[in-house]
Amino acid sequence: MQRRVFVAPTNGTSKRRLHLRVSKDTSFNYDDFKNDVYVLRKHANMSIMEKDSNTEVSEALLRVRSTLQTMSGDKTYEDLSSIIETSFGDITTPIPYTIGAHFRGWKIETNMDNTDFSPCVAVRIGSLQKPGYVSKCKYVAMYASWTNDKFSFSDDVDDRTTDKRPLNHVVINIPFTNVNNFPGFSAEEKEELRRNDITHVCIIGFRMGSNNYAHLTKGEFIPLENIKTRHTNAFKRVTIKQPDRLHTASKLKQDQSNSDTYGAAAWIFFILIIIVIVLLFWFFWK
Repeated sequence: MQRRVFVAPTNGTSKRRLHLRVSKDTSFNYDDFKNDVYVLRKHANMSIMEKDSNTEVSEALLRVRSTLQTMSGDKTYEDLSSIIETSFGDITTPIPYTIGAHFRGWKIETNMDNTDFSPCVAVRIGSLQKPGYVSKCKYVAMYASWTNDKFSFSDDVDDRTTDKRPLNHVVINIPFTNVNNFPGFSAEEKEELRRNDITHVCIIGFRMGSNNYAHLTKGEFIPLENIKTRHTNAFKRVTIKQPDRLHTASKLKQDQSNSDTYGAAAWIFFILIIIVIVLLFWFFWK
């Protein structure tokens, strides 16, 4: 067994009493932890799903979470928690399922607090509630992000083979300007949900930037097939083609009208020339 040494920051701004204890770790440095937190704060709006594409961010997140788990129950955790709070404390409306929400989700008050849906709302999906601990919804909780006119789904399932929750009943959070005008899921989106064995959904709506949520299915699970289907793409194809035809017809009519006008003017000009020639001929002949 080796001794773990807690090294105080080198900038001298904090004077802590250092702790010594036996551990498998060789050392811990507050400055390293701060640097990792700084990296994560800089990418606070990065989706959790995107972190694997950024090695610096994914490794920093892994180290910070591992450190918090290791320090669970240790009063040193209070110092680490303070560092995180100082860095992320200004985020009052975190974007769901991002690094910012990962550290701030349970610090945000919502109108679903003190209900069964408290850990199911979008801002808390995958968020740390306690040192290294994620409090999950008793049902699978999902966030449907709206990008490029379609929904992209992400959930809080770590391992489908070991998750004890009913995987076919899912709480889905959908962000929209007016949550009461939920446009429905497209046929492709429904098929994606079915491929994940989802048969019933409970939909919660919210406005981006708001911590208030609304039950769109009255807090109940309803069959996926009963959710209205969005036909946005088909509608766009019709509305795009129709103006093109109208524009073409209008253009043809306009060209025809212009051609008729120019033709009439040419005939009038030609007749005037004939009249002038006749008058001149008559004048000189006389």
